[in-house]
Amino acid sequence: MNYQTSAEQKVSFRYESIDSIFAILTVVVGFFFSKALPVDKNPLGTLIMIFILFTVGTVYLKLSHKQIKIKSWIFTALTLVLSSGLITTSNKTLKGFLFLFILCCFLYWVYTAFGLSKILGNMSAVHILKAIFYVPVSYIGNVFPAMFAKRGGENSEKARKNFLYVLIGLAITIIPTSLVVSLLSFDSGFVSILQSIIKFDIEDVIYFIGDLILGVFFAMILFGSLFGSKETSVNNKTVGDREKISFNLVPKTIICTAVTPILLLYVIFFISQWDYYVSAFTKVLPENLSYSEYAREGFFQLCFICAFNAFVLLMFHVLVKTNGKKYDAVKMIYSSLISIFTLVLVATALSKMLLYIDSYGLTRLRVYSSWMIILLGVFFVITLIYQFIPKLPIISSLVITFVIFFGLLTIPDVDAVIANYNVNAYLDGRHNSIDVYTLETYGTSAVPALYELKDHFENDPDINNSEERTLKHINASLDVIKEQTESKNIFSFDIPKYKAKKLFKVHGDVDLNE
Repeated sequence: MNYQTSAEQKVSFRYESIDSIFAILTVVVGFFFSKALPVDKNPLGTLIMIFILFTVGTVYLKLSHKQIKIKSWIFTALTLVLSSGLITTSNKTLKGFLFLFILCCFLYWVYTAFGLSKILGNMSAVHILKAIFYVPVSYIGNVFPAMFAKRGGENSEKARKNFLYVLIGLAITIIPTSLVVSLLSFDSGFVSILQSIIKFDIEDVIYFIGDLILGVFFAMILFGSLFGSKETSVNNKTVGDREKISFNLVPKTIICTAVTPILLLYVIFFISQWDYYVSAFTKVLPENLSYSEYAREGFFQLCFICAFNAFVLLMFHVLVKTNGKKYDAVKMIYSSLISIFTLVLVATALSKMLLYIDSYGLTRLRVYSSWMIILLGVFFVITLIYQFIPKLPIISSLVITFVIFFGLLTIPDVDAVIANYNVNAYLDGRHNSIDVYTLETYGTSAVPALYELKDHFENDPDINNSEERTLKHINASLDVIKEQTESKNIFSFDIPKYKAKKLFKVHGDVDLNE
């Protein structure tokens, strides 16, 4: 890998007209991106900006005379489908992670579209890291000289410095200007004159400056990815599709000797704790343990052991000498045993979690934990298959698996699934109580389940005092959630909110066209 030094980059950069135009355009896009944040407040606006982002990237690629291959179009389509999770769920945490993941997908798409790596197929962990971190950060400051580059390609150093000085001056003046305005705001005449001049509150000015600063930061990343990938493709035409990390430093006898005691400890541990682990499958809780303690111990044990075993497998792959052999029986056996022991723990931890859920219902944390357990299990199944099929593109398989699982977590409305499961479990008698407080935290996603619960209590002729109190709490929760749907900002649209407003209208609680 031939990395340019900063001095070499400074001398060799030549900006074309499209670079200057897109440097300015990325600032505009970045500004509107910052206006769309936070994601949970403007999910539709964020989704629109993601479409615009890929459109800008496509145009830049076309003007840079890069042919976008069919696999890149497929990757774009899949990414946009995945981004629909921004409006299909009301979960703030998932929306935030999904937004960051989509940005990473865009950076990788740009990197691969310039021919620096295969977008689908034999992915390389090195190329993924370069696409998301190395290239954007290495070219993070190029948006400024590109704005003022001369048509001939030489950038105007004086104009660039003046622009940077203006930005620094604006940044410095924010605090003292705000302080002076706040000190003078005691005078109503001054406030009246100031408002008549600028026609908006000083808070709007501060928010605007904040959005502009964040927008410039977005532009630095976006343009750094676009221009940096183009420059890298020009200067590194022979970049391979895969960059394997393998040092072959340690004889396999040493590694196997070190790992053998660990495998024996696993065997002894499973034998000694057999009743403890089997109880997860027989649905019998061990003595002196609560369901939460039982499930929590299994999850944290699993996370630690999976991380440790993954490290051991990586050491096998990177350090063990294979003498040029593609297939090594000893290496395969040890790696397979490690994967199998891990899968046993995965199955046990999942059984514990299902036992916990069956007794106390779903929560976000239990869903996330179950998702992580299953994902880890699939990862180690793929690792086990890789031991017998070395030609399997392991990195690509793991990445694709993660994307599929991430889509299964973000596109469906997880909060609605949780609320519906808990309400149905209560109504059919599996659970003796229902936590309306927790349902309320799921916001608009819980409205259908809350109305189902409300209808049940209102139509129950034998309702008792406890159920009447629960009904009052349901009505209070619906009033709280109803306030969350009163925004008239079209960019705040998401499907759970739309469904909630429809239900409020059906029950006569709100006008759908408000």
